[in-house]
Amino acid sequence: MEKGQPAFAGILLFSREYPKRSQFFGSAPSISIGNLAPGTYYIIAMRGAESVEFRNPAVMERYLSHATEVNLGPRANVSAEAEVQPQEVQPQ
Repeated sequence: MEKGQPAFAGILLFSREYPKRSQFFGSAPSISIGNLAPGTYYIIAMRGAESVEFRNPAVMERYLSHATEVNLGPRANVSAEAEVQPQEVQPQ
């Protein structure tokens, strides 16, 4: 979402507990993901996401303050929205 409207942006799903579970989904206004392991995930929408080291916890820390946190339990079905991060949050 950007200013309350669906927007095309790169979508990252980050797991702080298990960084290898983290995924990049390309640019889209929305996605649907199935078969995720239970845990806490962070949804990050941003332009230029394809160049972010999304499995590196040290790199990802700078984006988490603007991320949408989702706690996923066994067999859970969750819907969430993420606001496209402002350009100044992205690395130089």
